[in-house]
Amino acid sequence: MKLVKKLSFLILFSFLLAIGSITYLVATETGTKWLFTQISNQTSGIFQIGKIEGSLANKLTLTEVNYFSSDFDLTIEQLVFAWNPAMLLETTFWIDKLWVKSIRWHQTHSNPPSNHSSENITLPQIKLPLKIVIRDAQAKNIKIEPLKSPPQLINTVALKGKFEQQSLKLNTLYLSTHQGHIKTSGIIAPQKNYPLNLRAQWGISIPDVGEIIGKDALRGNLEQLTIYQTTQSPFQSQLKGRLSDPLHNLGWIAALEISEVELQKFLPQTPEARLSLHLKSAGNLNKFKVQASFQAAGSEFGHVQGALKGEQQSKGHWIIDQLDLDQKETQGYFTLYGHIVSQGDQPQVAVQGHWQDLAWPLMEEAKFASKEGDLNLQGVPDNYHLTVNTVLSGQEIPKSQWSLDGVGNTKQFNINPLVGKLLSGTVTTQGQITWKPNINWDLNITSQEINPGIQWVEWPGSLNFKIDTQGILQDSNQRNAIVKIQDFSGSLRNYPIHAQGQVQVENMLLTLKEVALYSGDSNLSATGTVGEHLDLNWQLISQDLSQLLPEAKGNITAKGYLGGYPTFPEVILKLQGSQLKYQNFQLGKINADGNIDPTGKQQSKLLVEAKNIYAADEAIQSLVLQGGGIPQKHRLNVNLNSTDRSLDLSFLGAWNEDKFLWQGQIYQGQITDSLIGRWNTVKPTSLILNNQIAQLAPWCWQQEKAQLCLNGNWQQNKPWDARFNITDLSLATFTSFLPKHTSIVGTIEGFTSIKGIKSQLMYASGHFVASPGEIIQTNPEEEKLTFIHRGLTTKLNLKEGQGEVSLKLLLDEPSASPINAVFHLPPAPIDFSSFNKLPLDGKIFMAFTDLAFLETLIPEVEEIHGQFNVDLSLKGNLVSPEILGQAILKEGTAQIDNLDLELTNLHLQLDAQGKNLLLNGGVTSGEGQLALTGQSYLDTDNLRARLNISGNRFEAMNTPEIHALISPNLNLRLQDKEIYVDGEVLVPQANIIIKDIKTRGGIAGSRDVVIVSKKENLEEKLENMPIYAKVRAILGDRVVVQGFGFKGEIAGNLLVTDAPGTFTQANGQINLTNQSQYKAYGQELEIRRGLLIFSGPIDKPQLNVEAVRIIDSDRVTAGIRIHGPATAPEPTLFSEPPMNQSDILSYLVMGRPLSNGSNAGLDRSQLMEKTATSLGLAGGGFLAKGLSKITGLDKLGIIDDIGVENTMPGENQSAAFMLGKHISPRLYIGYGVGILERFNAFRIRYTLNRLLRLQAETGIESGGDLLFDLER
Repeated sequence: MKLVKKLSFLILFSFLLAIGSITYLVATETGTKWLFTQISNQTSGIFQIGKIEGSLANKLTLTEVNYFSSDFDLTIEQLVFAWNPAMLLETTFWIDKLWVKSIRWHQTHSNPPSNHSSENITLPQIKLPLKIVIRDAQAKNIKIEPLKSPPQLINTVALKGKFEQQSLKLNTLYLSTHQGHIKTSGIIAPQKNYPLNLRAQWGISIPDVGEIIGKDALRGNLEQLTIYQTTQSPFQSQLKGRLSDPLHNLGWIAALEISEVELQKFLPQTPEARLSLHLKSAGNLNKFKVQASFQAAGSEFGHVQGALKGEQQSKGHWIIDQLDLDQKETQGYFTLYGHIVSQGDQPQVAVQGHWQDLAWPLMEEAKFASKEGDLNLQGVPDNYHLTVNTVLSGQEIPKSQWSLDGVGNTKQFNINPLVGKLLSGTVTTQGQITWKPNINWDLNITSQEINPGIQWVEWPGSLNFKIDTQGILQDSNQRNAIVKIQDFSGSLRNYPIHAQGQVQVENMLLTLKEVALYSGDSNLSATGTVGEHLDLNWQLISQDLSQLLPEAKGNITAKGYLGGYPTFPEVILKLQGSQLKYQNFQLGKINADGNIDPTGKQQSKLLVEAKNIYAADEAIQSLVLQGGGIPQKHRLNVNLNSTDRSLDLSFLGAWNEDKFLWQGQIYQGQITDSLIGRWNTVKPTSLILNNQIAQLAPWCWQQEKAQLCLNGNWQQNKPWDARFNITDLSLATFTSFLPKHTSIVGTIEGFTSIKGIKSQLMYASGHFVASPGEIIQTNPEEEKLTFIHRGLTTKLNLKEGQGEVSLKLLLDEPSASPINAVFHLPPAPIDFSSFNKLPLDGKIFMAFTDLAFLETLIPEVEEIHGQFNVDLSLKGNLVSPEILGQAILKEGTAQIDNLDLELTNLHLQLDAQGKNLLLNGGVTSGEGQLALTGQSYLDTDNLRARLNISGNRFEAMNTPEIHALISPNLNLRLQDKEIYVDGEVLVPQANIIIKDIKTRGGIAGSRDVVIVSKKENLEEKLENMPIYAKVRAILGDRVVVQGFGFKGEIAGNLLVTDAPGTFTQANGQINLTNQSQYKAYGQELEIRRGLLIFSGPIDKPQLNVEAVRIIDSDRVTAGIRIHGPATAPEPTLFSEPPMNQSDILSYLVMGRPLSNGSNAGLDRSQLMEKTATSLGLAGGGFLAKGLSKITGLDKLGIIDDIGVENTMPGENQSAAFMLGKHISPRLYIGYGVGILERFNAFRIRYTLNRLLRLQAETGIESGGDLLFDLER
């Protein structure tokens, strides 16, 4: 019994001792430290812990944990572990916190690769007796450094989850790196076939692209997995697939769709395009198939689509069934097919391709195009055979057919040969190109009967050449190439041509050996070297430069020498030329003689004299450059003269070899200009120059009291500055730049100062003030219209933090507020290279409470009233400006005196909405209104605008002579600097009265007199703005016309078209109503039918008019019919019943037939007096000839050179019935009576000799003429 007690006590003691020991080791910090010391002693490597805080039973913190083994080093800055031991009673291992900070794993030794293949992978069957709960586990700043791979950085790994019921449930598994992140949740059972259901959200950051965001879903087990993946940004894609047996024999069925990817986001160098992709694949790693298609659309290449079908029949054996590219707009395509069999490192390739209608660029004129072609590639990389056949063309590529046959390997390619058939000849190339270890070549190029004129029409000929070239490129600084012209002969532009010589490039040295070109009698030759040192002789002799260049003319003889260093060469030049011309440049005569010695051993001299220079639309009469001296002291004079201006400048200076700069003075200068007058320099100005520095002291020009000064300093890669000053400059200087008949009074002064570095503007300040003054406009009536202002101020301020430009104009008008404009600039610095993209931020404000002051500027308009307000903001940039805000005219009224119109309710509103400008407005005249609506799009390259003008019974004129109402509906469109007008104008009502012209003295000027108007030609005002019009004019049923004896209503419909360079055309007709009448000398003719038919030029209608006089007492109707073109009408007389022409004429004029009795002579006399109009209308004077015989007069008939000013051809308003008689053989007297106008004319003519006659007239106007006859 005692033994049992002792044994029980011993067991109890041992148990308590074990419990106490474990408690000590786990629950105390000392015990925990001792435990980790024992663990360290038992490891194969070196295990170190810098500091231990806490215990395993509660919370344990390990600091500076290190483990060093033979294969790797592991360091942990800090590890914090906290768990709940009490949960072990519930068979749960509960981890409250597991934090690891700054882990570094560094591999020191690489292990040999494992012999286990993927086919032997077996995942463990994990079954745990405990439930595991992880509330918060995370590791940050993890760095993995493999021995032979780049280091990998992981920002964060975080885990929250639990293991229960033999499944791992992930609440969150989060991984973050610099490249992206992934967050996973779901469940996985690590037994049998590992069933799982996982979801993930991820993002991948790509430089210059942004972050790609997507989602994944993975379901199934290791026998079969289903995957579903989508992306949302920056493009949309969808991947669906099924994986089978991923551990042993991976198989798949998958489909990928990508919708409209913007390629420039991923490949910035590619053209703007959107790409869609569809991809399908099925199989396993040994054998699978791929099928893909894509569509791409872009402004540069239109619509392109492609397709791929291929398969891997076995490992390393690829078959390309189809690789196609198609372009919709050009119908071009490319197709490729074949197979690739991998045999070690030498895959066997057999590929064939074909294409048709390929070009680039696709949507513009092709710079490169291939009508069709094919290729065949056979062999292995070390021994392959390539053949290519194709047809090429392009902007600068002549249409040609090429065939290539060659063999090659990974180091070189032998051309055997390359043959091109082009320009009616052939070009053959043979040789070898090598790219390993260096790029070198050895080629022979020959041609036969090449005619460049087929492609370049100005260069016809037949060329034969043989050229050898060899070379080698080792790196950017080691290069050697030789081009030797073995033969170059033939004809070019009907001149025999010959070339010879050798060109060699060795590193930076270019050597020309007897290089010469002969064309006709002209030749150009050069021999020598060009490199770090110059030693080159050259010569050009040509009596006709067109032998060398088709666009060149003239003769030239020149020779020279270049020596020394390229930066400061020795130059010897002698040149003579005359009648030189090239494209738009012309030079009448030039002589140049120069000998420049940079060493100073002899005096340098330079004289260039040129005359009659024409370039850039400028004509220069003469240019002289004359200089001389030595580098330490020399001079240069520049004299330039043209018709409107001249320039004289003198320079004195010296070259400083040590500092490598020129230092001197602009000694004196003078500018004489027809626009700005004469300006002289005030005093010599210091100037320092070289390739890294420029310094200009104040360079001042003076004209009377005005002075302009400029100075500045520039240093390469260092700060620079410049300043410009104006003092007391008369604004009249700029009169020549203002519109015609405009002058300006006042002065301006101010300054601008700028500073910067390189292309950066760092500071700018400016202040300009224009004095109070006037702008004077002189109208054609010689009236002066004066616009008075009280001064203009502009300020510029740019510095770090702010920038602003302001303008303020004070008007001499109480109703007007100052015109203010303020533009905010971005703070300095501003890059000049992107100046056009400088953001605009400005505001323009003006307000007028009354517009009465405009009456002085528009004298034709009176009683101008209204309010005008402008409040606009300027945004965008200089290349693409935008305008926001409004400009409003309201309560406007005006009277137009010469039209007797009173305009009311005049209103306009301009709404600026960025690049769109919207216009709405209207006006009332009489009882009608006119409305305007329009829109304009701001585009600096192509301004576009449209305007609609519509109205209803708008009173357009209200004078005693014309009262007209119009109802227009017109559309005006501005596009491509052209104006298009279309629509219609309805005239519903009009009353037009043309008063008879009073009898006046004097006669009209002869038809050969041309009146030159003082008014400006409208076409000059609309220069570079052609107008295309297509407008229908409709005359309503209430249009009445009275004048020249006509009274009646007219109606009609005309389509009027006009275009630059053509006569105005009209199609349609105008009708004269049956109630219309024509009255002449007391006789009223009734217009029974009246048509003006237009089908061509508007001034050449066809006439179809019938006018009659009805004599009821005799039951006779007499009339006249007029047919044919208005320029040459054909009148005929008729009557009902029919009668002879004399009786018809008598009925028309006197209302009765001619008498046959004693009164016959009287009737004929009355008829002769009254038939003037009929004779004029007939235009032939068929009756006048008979009457002149009866009366014995030398002249009796119609003349039409006496009339009203500006009578158009074909009109007879100035026609007169003239009677004339020779009093003597030399003296003639005539007397005339107006037909359509009431006036009398007297003419006297005296013959001086056979060639000269003196004539005087009085009538509508008076005048005299000296007439002469020249016969040949």
